[in-house]
Amino acid sequence: MSAVVLELDIGNSSAKWRVLAPERLAGGRIVLADSALCMLLDEHQISAIRVGSVAGQAVEDMVSAVAKRFAIPCYFARSQPFGCGLTNSYQDPSRMGVDRWLAMLAAWRLVQSEVIVVDAGTALTIDLVDRNGCHSGGFILPGRRLILESLTSSTERVRYDGAPDVSIAPGVTTAECVEHGSWLSLLSAIRSVVADCCRRGGRAPRVVLTGGDAPSLMRLAGESDWQLKEELVLDGLALAFADGEAGR
Repeated sequence: MSAVVLELDIGNSSAKWRVLAPERLAGGRIVLADSALCMLLDEHQISAIRVGSVAGQAVEDMVSAVAKRFAIPCYFARSQPFGCGLTNSYQDPSRMGVDRWLAMLAAWRLVQSEVIVVDAGTALTIDLVDRNGCHSGGFILPGRRLILESLTSSTERVRYDGAPDVSIAPGVTTAECVEHGSWLSLLSAIRSVVADCCRRGGRAPRVVLTGGDAPSLMRLAGESDWQLKEELVLDGLALAFADGEAGR
């Protein structure tokens, strides 16, 4: 009987999960807590857990404790100097968020050429991988929620109720101006990086997006050669452990 593996991509505000056996049996998104994790383990009869987490040591300790309670082995991925044909640019790979590393592993395996990897979550991360599989640097910007929180918490008169449609059109209400501006900020950052790569390399690299705001950014961009991969980090997690270089 095949092992039933629970994979967790734990971010700053929620966690994606999926169950493999080895095909994908189920998946979704949860606010990770002891009770939610116990429910997943009970429901799917899990035999091993693989984790990529940027949520901090306390969350990792909670996951480890639950796994120990169920007598299930639990493995945490770590960013590496090399893996799956990809070379990390960080002198100290442990300083790179593992979600970025795993997303790049999966995007590189998918494209096998120059690629820009975008994760639009709590933060907007943009990472560049060249045609030889070398990470050539990246950017970390506030994500949409942080943009909105920063603006509304630091001003007295920028207040509104409700959220307008996703758009980058000029706003005609305060709500539209703020909300549309947040989308414009994210999309402009991505397009700026793409344009710079085009100027330097003479051709447009592939763009692969993931994260909670990625579907909306895809619709706004209207770029037929951009790809949306909602489980990109989880795909990288599976690759990392298959490659044997994941961590512990």
